[in-house]
Amino acid sequence: MIPLFPGLDRILQHWASILGDDPQACPLGEKHTAVAIQARNGKEYVLKAAEDTAFADYIADRLDLLAWLDSRGVPVAAPVPLDGGSHTFLAGVDGRRYWLAHRLPAGCPVETPGWYANTGAAIAHLHRALAAYPGPIHSWRMDLVGDTLKVDAPLLRERLAGADAAAFARAFGYLAQRLPGRLPGLPAQYIHGDCHGGNIVWDGERVSGFIDLDHLPWGPRVYDLGYFLADLAKNRFREQAKIANWFAGLRPFLRAYQAGLALSEAEITILPAVMMAVQVRFAAWFERHADPGRVRLNLDALYWLDEQSGRILREME
Repeated sequence: MIPLFPGLDRILQHWASILGDDPQACPLGEKHTAVAIQARNGKEYVLKAAEDTAFADYIADRLDLLAWLDSRGVPVAAPVPLDGGSHTFLAGVDGRRYWLAHRLPAGCPVETPGWYANTGAAIAHLHRALAAYPGPIHSWRMDLVGDTLKVDAPLLRERLAGADAAAFARAFGYLAQRLPGRLPGLPAQYIHGDCHGGNIVWDGERVSGFIDLDHLPWGPRVYDLGYFLADLAKNRFREQAKIANWFAGLRPFLRAYQAGLALSEAEITILPAVMMAVQVRFAAWFERHADPGRVRLNLDALYWLDEQSGRILREME
């Protein structure tokens, strides 16, 4: 059994008006950093902890950002203020700081055109809120062109041979022709940066939350769109029915995003290249971490996207 936080009852007393008497607690994961809490009224929360040093580095700023996003209607695990005040975290006696967050409702996603549309609309909503945030966002600046073409692609190219090398050369040619001249001039802002299906929570067709808002790089906003679609394609392109649903979802996804935040023609037409760049970057990452199975999956997805780039553009019109 994973132990609960030391002094948990005393910690929870600081949110007593929210949780009521005798809230139920259950550990989450194996890192001893999160505990699921069910309040007396049945509502669910997560109590999280971080070492003081890590908290001071960026978590306090992220809690302020999450509260802002929540106030703008973006579904995130927003921190719950301490009883009687506006502070959202508690300094423990064990060198850690604690905060309580709403637990996002989750169910099985239903991948209909409406599901794609709701996801596109939710990403646009997140982007608008991030762009309007008045506080500092401590992160990093993305260089998708340089990292893809000058760092990751050469690493892979030197380790490929035969048919693999030829397929990779074709895909690289597509990227080299499009990314350097088109991507740098496109609208950039703070974005999610890790916008795959594991970091979006759904309840049926509805987007019920964004999680893992730890990266938030400054980069082209189309990166989040391409990343999300590339991640889906990677896990579906070998199954005819699933990839047919993916193609059918492209237009609803983009139209819903555009209803909230306009996309230029240049942003739309660069999306196949962004999707391919995502596969190159992850294939290289798994190559560095000696995971050949995932290298293979990302390379095969890269080649498939290269072959289907024309159809992808037509389906997005």
